Amino acid sequence: MSRDSTNTQVNLQIEPQAIINSDVNNAAAIAQSKLAMAAATTRANATGITQANLGLASFDSANFETTSGWVGIKDQGVRFAELPHIATDTVIGRSAASTGDPSAIAFSTVIDEGGGLADGDFASVLPYFSSGSTVGDPGEVLVKTGTGAYSISDIAYDNTNTSIAKRRNDGSLQATSLIIGGNSAYKILSETSGTLSFKTPAQGTILTASGASKPQLNTGGNIKVGEMAVAPTESTFQANSDYGSVGGAGAGVETSAISSRWVYTSFIEAANEKGSSSTGIGIGDGTGFADGGSDIITFITGGSVRGKISSVGFTGDVVGDLTGNADTATSATSASTATNANNINVDETNGNVNYQVLFSAANGTGYQRPYIDTDNAHLMYNPSTHLLTVGGLTA
Repeated sequence: MSRDSTNTQVNLQIEPQAIINSDVNNAAAIAQSKLAMAAATTRANATGITQANLGLASFDSANFETTSGWVGIKDQGVRFAELPHIATDTVIGRSAASTGDPSAIAFSTVIDEGGGLADGDFASVLPYFSSGSTVGDPGEVLVKTGTGAYSISDIAYDNTNTSIAKRRNDGSLQATSLIIGGNSAYKILSETSGTLSFKTPAQGTILTASGASKPQLNTGGNIKVGEMAVAPTESTFQANSDYGSVGGAGAGVETSAISSRWVYTSFIEAANEKGSSSTGIGIGDGTGFADGGSDIITFITGGSVRGKISSVGFTGDVVGDLTGNADTATSATSASTATNANNINVDETNGNVNYQVLFSAANGTGYQRPYIDTDNAHLMYNPSTHLLTVGGLTA
């Protein structure tokens, strides 16, 4: 205590270590800056921690958020660099049974236990056929149907509908039909009940065939062979026939013609006959007719050879008009006869022989039959003696 002329001063001090917690007013609100507080540090664990080990801490705003002193990890507050290091080709997860801490899980474990597929799952090739029997199910394939959308499709050895075809072990492929081009209606090759059909994209039938040995080919239209310039379109003769657009108008019209520069064949036969009394033309040997042979053309009607042409000319009966020269040739059964001829073959002779003289009907002109006298001696001529002998002469 001290005094001066006007004042008395008393110096009162709190004894060190005398203030305890209860001596501090609850509303004191002592500023932290006035407190000699230590900053928080790190330690290996919380074992044996005391007040002296504690301190003030400030939290990284990139990781944490606070509300009235409550500290929490903020959304997306943990950066990749702040996570523990894990081995290559692993992820943080848990594959052990029951609930527990996560750990580093290998990619292969994730694929395997997650129902995924890896390259190792496609190591072997499914067999196809063995001795005509299927060895295993050909399986299914995964098909992407849209963004993030998938479905499955069957694989089939045969022609199962809506399946993906698998080739045989010989490379062949089984299908019900074959479609080409950009139009689904262009079915060019198909099979129905053992019959093969080959069509144009516009569905015009090119041919059909069936059978196990030397099958018959049924064409759907006319045929143009090779580089033949003439198209097999209907000619005037064909049009006027019973099968043409004129003569066969209606149900009789047929499309059936071949255009070819050359034909190799042994026989031409009337299509509507094909019997023992058929009509046809044989060319060369092997036709089944005794009068045929190499270098011979035979003409058959009623099932019999009526004439033939060989290196010596025509052999057979000729009935009707014949224009040109007519050679008399004898066949095995009858003499060849030219009913009408403008010319006959005449030979020269000057032998000492009496020949009968031909004569005709009175005032006979045109095509007619010549005659000779029944009595050989009535009208004769000897070219060697120049004598004309007659039974009588009327002047």
